[in-house]
Formats: sequence, structure tokens, C-alpha cells
Amino acid sequence: MYYSLPIFKNLLPDEYYQHWFLLVASCFIFLKDAIAPNEIELGEIMLRSFVRDIGVLYGEACDTFNAHTLLHVPLFVRRWGPLWATAAFLFEAFNGFIGDHLHGTKHLGKELIENIKISQMVAILDNIVNSPSLNFLQFPRPAANNSFGEGFPSKLLRSCRANCT
Repeated sequence: MYYSLPIFKNLLPDEYYQHWFLLVASCFIFLKDAIAPNEIELGEIMLRSFVRDIGVLYGEACDTFNAHTLLHVPLFVRRWGPLWATAAFLFEAFNGFIGDHLHGTKHLGKELIENIKISQMVAILDNIVNSPSLNFLQFPRPAANNSFGEGFPSKLLRSCRANCT
């Protein structure tokens, strides 16, 4: 982001460059190792100006909720410190995990719990079937022309994974 300033200097019209500068400079402040209270205030002023001018420069359609959320950054920096010290990656990854386990539109809580339980059971079964300690059992592998095709336990597990998660 910082490198964009010298790159955009002669590419953007000055009004747009100054607007971009507000965002980059405020991010620079909020990502510092130590941030003084007056620096937070300066970054807040820059972000307010940036958000205020989005609709003017790019049209009202670009003045979105995501742009508005930038106005809350100074508060979070005051409460929890520099932006680099906090991250939402774990929460976002968990949202993806939840989304992968929901397929319907009704009874989502029940569906989520049931699908997570199924996923956990499939993982347990997979560990049991593929456990090195079970090598002595030597599961018979059906012939290729058999109705099961490949090894039945592996096929069953793949089918469960595909349909249950």
C-alpha cells in the first residue's frame, strides 16, 4: 500500500491522489509499533475525510457499509492497540468452516450441529480404517469387476465426505 503513493503520484489526478493518500497515511499510523494519542486523532481525521469524499469522487454507489466501517478503526486502535496486533483471520476461517456445513435455509442450527457431528464421525472412521495398527486385519479388496469396484471402506468414506460436508 505504501509503495502505491510514488507509483500513483503521476498516474492519478491530484484530487484522487490526495484522497488515496488519506487512506494510506492513516493506515501507516494505525500500523505503527507505538501510536501516540494525537497520532490516532490525526489518523481519525484522515479516515473521516477519506470516507466523506468516497461518494463525491466515485459516486454514491461506492459509499458502502464497508467504507463506513473504516470510521471505527481509530476506536479499535484506542482499545486494542495497533492493527497488526489484532486479526480476524481465525474468525473468518471459522465462518468458512460454518458455511461449508450449511446447505439449507431452514433449521440452520440443527443442520450445522448434525453436519459437524457427521464430519467428525467420518474423520474418526477414516482414522480407524486407515490406521497402521489395523494392518493385520487385511481387509479384502473386491475385484475390479465386482459391484463394489474399489475397496468398499474407502469408497464409503469418500461418499460420506462428498455428501455430508
